[in-house]
Amino acid sequence: MTQGLLDADSDLAAGLAHARYLVLDEADRLLESSFEAELRAILSVLPAARQTLLFSATMTRSLVALQSTNFADAFYFEVLLLANVLPNSQCTVVV
Repeated sequence: MTQGLLDADSDLAAGLAHARYLVLDEADRLLESSFEAELRAILSVLPAARQTLLFSATMTRSLVALQSTNFADAFYFEVLLLANVLPNSQCTVVV
């Protein structure tokens, strides 16, 4: 479906070719095989020189593998429950 949209709308493909950022929310879901064709179609028109942001509530094996092989200088942060410090709240810990 996505490749068809890119083929049908040349302005969309041209706009994506100038993108500076790629933001993937629920990245663990987008890396599943059911989204592979669509993700490849989008990535094929994006510039290689871009910042990629991946957001996920779960750190799956595929995300860990992607981070370790493709993002050598990746910035990683994790939200942890710090029950002893702030009961019933979450605190962002930057690693």
